Amino acid sequence: MKPESLIDRTLAAARWRFAGQIAIQVLQFLVVLVLARLLPPSVFGLIGTAMIFAELSSFLITEGFSSGIVQQQVITSAQSG
Repeated sequence: MKPESLIDRTLAAARWRFAGQIAIQVLQFLVVLVLARLLPPSVFGLIGTAMIFAELSSFLITEGFSSGIVQQQVITSAQSG
């Protein structure tokens, strides 16, 4: 069997990541539908606010802060703990 090229592996990984993101979005939508049906409006509004805060926090951590970390080529003993 011929080894896959880097482009083929990259495209396969992108497809899996896209499929995973779609699955997460569908499941989150279903959870919101169930909660909207089961909870009274005041409680659902509180849960919705918490969900928005959690999503924004998650986005900032994965996309904002982690890409802004500066790495040094040489780590001193004081930095390593």
